[in-house]
Amino acid sequence: MFYLKRFEKSSIQLKERISYAEILFIKNVGHEVNLDTPEELGEMLNEFLNRNEIMKYEF
Repeated sequence: MFYLKRFEKSSIQLKERISYAEILFIKNVGHEVNLDTPEELGEMLNEFLNRNEIMKYEF
């Protein structure tokens, strides 16, 4: 996992306020993670949604 110190505080604050939130990072991407690594992002989102039973759907 890639770790960015400058986003740590805000990420933790959000996670503490959202019961099912998770903090995940994808290495070597910019602001357009959906364009840089669409397969990896899709897999992470699908796993998160299924794990939390928010939506049972394959992207």
